[in-house]
Amino acid sequence: MNFMKDFVHQAEKRPEAPALIHEGKTYSYGELMKLIDSCGLALRKLGVKLGDRVALMINNRPEFVIAYQAAVKIGAVIVPINTFLKETELSHQINDMGAKVFIGNDWCAASVGSIKDELKTVKEIILTGVEGYTDFQDFISPRRASLSFTMRQMMMWP
Repeated sequence: MNFMKDFVHQAEKRPEAPALIHEGKTYSYGELMKLIDSCGLALRKLGVKLGDRVALMINNRPEFVIAYQAAVKIGAVIVPINTFLKETELSHQINDMGAKVFIGNDWCAASVGSIKDELKTVKEIILTGVEGYTDFQDFISPRRASLSFTMRQMMMWP
């Protein structure tokens, strides 16, 4: 059993049980699963499909867990990015991996902003709370992400 299958099992079996605690906020399995599903649907809406790369430059925050698990669930490849990379290294790494989507924290906005025109394959830059970019919370909101995918269509594993 892989981690995502186990997580889904726990969310179905114990939806109210605590799954993640961050800065005093507790996320239940059920709540986290809804956020993961919304993020997965939003990624699919952007055209992310099996094997596509999603770059993640997020420190230890719920957004990392949500984006990571959502990408795994839809069959995308997650590529975590070292948060200490300089702009030229960041540009090279993102272009080399062929990331379709970049998801990052607000603190990487200056670095990403200075290289965004160099990113050849990135269709969308999603940051947490940075004006001028798609906000992560807006990106995963049920209104934006609502599509008619069934769970089976969304998940790449049997």
